[in-house]
Amino acid sequence: MLYAYNHCFDAFKETLDRHRSGKHAGIRWVTNIDNNQDSKLLEAVRTFTKLGIQIRHTKSILPMSFGISEKEIGITVESRRAGPLNASAIFSSEPAFVEQFAAIFEELWDRGIDSKARIDEIENEAETFIDIIQNPVEIQKRYHALVASAKKQVLLFLPTTTAYRREEKIGIFRSLEEAAARGVDIRIMLPSDKEIEGKIQEMIKSKKGFEIHKIKTTTPTEARSKILIVDRREYLMVELRDNSKETFIEAVGSAIFSNSISTVLSYVTMFDSLWGQSELYEKLEAHDRMQKEFINIAAHELRTPTQSILGYSELLQDDPGEGAADMLKSLTRNAYRLQALITDILDVARIEAGTFTIERDKVNLTNLITTAIADAENQVKVSGKKIEISYSDKQMQQAQENKDLSVLADKDRILQVLSNLLSNALKFTNEGRIAITTVKKDNEVIVKIKDSGSGIDREIFPELFGKFATKSEKGTGLGLYISKNIIEEHGGRIWAENNPGGLGATFAFSLPVAG
Repeated sequence: MLYAYNHCFDAFKETLDRHRSGKHAGIRWVTNIDNNQDSKLLEAVRTFTKLGIQIRHTKSILPMSFGISEKEIGITVESRRAGPLNASAIFSSEPAFVEQFAAIFEELWDRGIDSKARIDEIENEAETFIDIIQNPVEIQKRYHALVASAKKQVLLFLPTTTAYRREEKIGIFRSLEEAAARGVDIRIMLPSDKEIEGKIQEMIKSKKGFEIHKIKTTTPTEARSKILIVDRREYLMVELRDNSKETFIEAVGSAIFSNSISTVLSYVTMFDSLWGQSELYEKLEAHDRMQKEFINIAAHELRTPTQSILGYSELLQDDPGEGAADMLKSLTRNAYRLQALITDILDVARIEAGTFTIERDKVNLTNLITTAIADAENQVKVSGKKIEISYSDKQMQQAQENKDLSVLADKDRILQVLSNLLSNALKFTNEGRIAITTVKKDNEVIVKIKDSGSGIDREIFPELFGKFATKSEKGTGLGLYISKNIIEEHGGRIWAENNPGGLGATFAFSLPVAG
């Protein structure tokens, strides 16, 4: 490395300039930075790192130097058999040879630790300590002191729900709350059961700076240690002697307290890996909940029109005379409702399977809006609500005069989106007004539907266009999810916001103008 620093610095700088401009993949370097290196080498490492070279330290270094590009490898072997240092070099573009050494490099790279952390470890080696603590009382004191010393981050892994209860009793969570209050990032991983689930959710909602991920409950043989890492510089690993005990003093055995950077980073890597796994587990768990919720909602929603259809059919068969017209209307209305539910379910299935398609054609958007309004006004009459639906004359006139309010779209699908958004507005508006406006901007048309209803609930706002996002007692919560996919399939955007002043909400979407 010193040779490269003294003789190849400009070449490296030129290569990294190309890397920054996107013309080169960059440089990675693995070497052994041991604690006997002189200050010149450490300075070379620092300079190369600032320049943009990624450098890692590993003890498992080969007795040779080699460098690899995508197509070539160069190897230098040093020897002192003849007295003075001799070096021989081999260069090859043989693919198998390049691939083999590339694999060796990646293995060395994965084992290595960041050069900055290694240099810090060397420079602070006189202060590096590893304490083995046998006294449970002392372990508890050190536990609190370590949390209290945190300035940036606390990572805590608890292997069992019983460990959570013990930590709660000795006040560790109060100490963590105090740390969070002074700006420390708190991340906790632990199993969960019904008894502590409520407490965990309360902490997540009410405590800023807290992130808690649940992990699958470990078996008794796996539940051996809890790990606390503070500021990625110190750690406390506490071994459990008897997890069945209710008090901290009775449950713990020995502990290791250290600031060894290499060990700390190993635990950080393990924690980050488990953190990623827990995020995936929570997503899968949420997906399972959504599926169950969907089955329950769909079963309920499908049952209602089905029972009505069967009931009215039986009545018509028994007494086709008086009241037949009203029964036929109800039968037809429920049949349409059933058809809409089945269509939504099939659309979601196509979206999930990646087979959802649209047929684009030149479509008059004004005509589609007028049709959707007519359907919505029929819904208003049936519901008995006092709601006015408007699409301003000025917009209509402009569209008719210019004859350019045309979009390249699937007529039926865009009508489906308009119907979904209008039905949604009607559902959450008891009285007032629903106003539709269209604006042509550059190469797109923006359609806005503004209502004077209850607005969008804060709880579902982040997942508004996801599956089953609804606060209504009726409906499957699929309409906005399907609408989003339809609009995005057309190359447009869809969004929503609560109106200023807290009265109602506005949903909007854009579509490309037909050429």
